[in-house]
Amino acid sequence: MLSGRPSVVMKSFLTLALSLSFLSTASAAVAVETPIHAGDKVHVTVYNHPDLSVDAVVAGTGEIAVPLAGNVAIEGMNPRAAASKIALALGPTLRRPAVAVDVTEQVPDLFFTGAQMGVQTFVPGETLVAAIGSLPLRGGDAFAVKASDAIDLRDVRVVRGAELVGTYDLEALGRSGDPGPRLQSGDVIEVANKPIRVTVGGLVKTPGSVYLYPNDTLAQAVEQSGGFDGEASLSNVLLQRDGKSQIVSAAGYAMTSPAREGDTLTIQPAPHVNVIGMVAKSGDFALTGNPTLLTALYQAGGPNKWADVRRIRVIRLGVTSEHNVSGLTHGDLSANIPLQDGDVVFVPEGHRIDPTAFLEALGGAINLDFLVRNH
Repeated sequence: MLSGRPSVVMKSFLTLALSLSFLSTASAAVAVETPIHAGDKVHVTVYNHPDLSVDAVVAGTGEIAVPLAGNVAIEGMNPRAAASKIALALGPTLRRPAVAVDVTEQVPDLFFTGAQMGVQTFVPGETLVAAIGSLPLRGGDAFAVKASDAIDLRDVRVVRGAELVGTYDLEALGRSGDPGPRLQSGDVIEVANKPIRVTVGGLVKTPGSVYLYPNDTLAQAVEQSGGFDGEASLSNVLLQRDGKSQIVSAAGYAMTSPAREGDTLTIQPAPHVNVIGMVAKSGDFALTGNPTLLTALYQAGGPNKWADVRRIRVIRLGVTSEHNVSGLTHGDLSANIPLQDGDVVFVPEGHRIDPTAFLEALGGAINLDFLVRNH
């Protein structure tokens, strides 16, 4: 005889059935609300007209072809709204058409628009901060930099279907440790570039346009471009601003002041000078700092103990000039002439000197000269 009270097994079955029913209903609700994107596969059912029902892939234009209705744009709509639009398109041909649209396969992607166009594979549970952080690199090899460097992280929008989920300040989220909203497959992330665009060319790792916030400096523009190349001149940077050109230093005021929209920087090559004779190491040197006689001597390791520092010769295009730098140890910089690309510096043999004291004075003089010339 059956008991009036359900058994434990029956209770468990009912609980499981209710759970599955709830999950199925929830899944269906999500499917109904999920926006349709290009590349998605859909099935269109036209009730009582099986010959008009069709399987279709949403084209890049956002449209599908429906018999008698023609091409109908449904991208960005949820299935319910798409069905209503198709029914409206069939209205002139069919009397009170009833239509259903089911998404049978959806591309698991996130879509970026604005300054960072493209598609990124959606990872379940992914947050907005993680999605922005995993944007592809721009540039190449070891010198690639994050594409997110150009984005205005203070104004990022997430759109789901036709509705705005929200506008987010990722810098503020980062400071508070907040990963931002969880994303859904098909979300559209709208980003804009930072407001100040600067073009950096010449001897940097990744030449091109970079984007800055107001009050960011030209030095930060160079940093975003991967930094100066090893052969770049730090004292001969060409800045074009408001239709005018000027030469600035990497450590000077112009580079450490806020950049302006439309600035163009050209990082020029450092002049090469050949230093020979009584020096620690003869050879060809790129004078990346101030291109002067003392800089060339310093990069050559300084005169050796047999050098005649009173008769150092500079040979330029076949013309020789002679310079006495012996007063350097007493602070005399009068012989520190500027050099040009292709100059040859010859240090002849002469009376014995103290190279250590001379090199120390040489280093101090170069630092002082750099500060004076570049500020």
